[in-house]
Amino acid sequence: MLLVIDVGNTNIVLGIFKDSDVWGQWRIYTNKSMTSDEVGLLMIQLLATKGINKEEISDIIISSVVPSMDDSLQRSCLGYFSLEPYFVRPGQEEYIAVAYGIPAELGADRVVNAVAALHLYGAPAIIIDFGTATSFCVLSREGKYLGGCIFPGLQTSASALFKAAEKLVPVKIEQPEKVIGCTTTGAIQSGFFWGFSAMVEGMVAKISDELQDTPLVIATGGNAHLFQAGCPVIKVFDEQLTLKGLYLIYQNKYKGKDEYEDKDKHGGGEKPR
Repeated sequence: MLLVIDVGNTNIVLGIFKDSDVWGQWRIYTNKSMTSDEVGLLMIQLLATKGINKEEISDIIISSVVPSMDDSLQRSCLGYFSLEPYFVRPGQEEYIAVAYGIPAELGADRVVNAVAALHLYGAPAIIIDFGTATSFCVLSREGKYLGGCIFPGLQTSASALFKAAEKLVPVKIEQPEKVIGCTTTGAIQSGFFWGFSAMVEGMVAKISDELQDTPLVIATGGNAHLFQAGCPVIKVFDEQLTLKGLYLIYQNKYKGKDEYEDKDKHGGGEKPR
């Protein structure tokens, strides 16, 4: 079994693949102060919830945008699984054709998402990751990673607002009944929900104009589900996009093949669950 780990600034997402199927998935808060023992024990406990023993894990691949945790992750994999994890390192290895000024500056998650989007859904494409940051990644029709845009994420923006505005209290961010909020709660919800939705629609339009093409818009990330009803421009919601990208990179690197490439590129064939 393959253990895939996506380390973000807010959450760590872990997944288990047996062949091409996701057997289990977990999302936990990122705690940068965790020791390697705490990380290792937590991973073993999570696996146990699915009846998986650590001996069943044959390989580990990691995408991390939190460098301060990389050492603890590596030592936990070595100490608890006796496995050397593979870290996705943009700029050191090529996973996808990149037209980016300094490839090493790319977040590993952005590259992993681009790999998954290209092989599973085709190009041109815009991948929107609703996480700590809201990032847009753009693939040309030829499948080249062109670059993108980075905005503050939904929760990041909300935390900054509630910290700075003394009279505003935190509310649950969800789609309100009206655009014109008749209460403070409704006004805040409208601002975040419809404001972010309008930003997405506007940015997709501007990117499409610059590309002079009609890209497929794919959403992923912890907050993507909030916009399924508010952003008709988004055609694909795939919460497992990053995990699938890690699986595909592992297949290419260690298996010498990509079982999805032929049947799924440009949208054909059955998609993995």
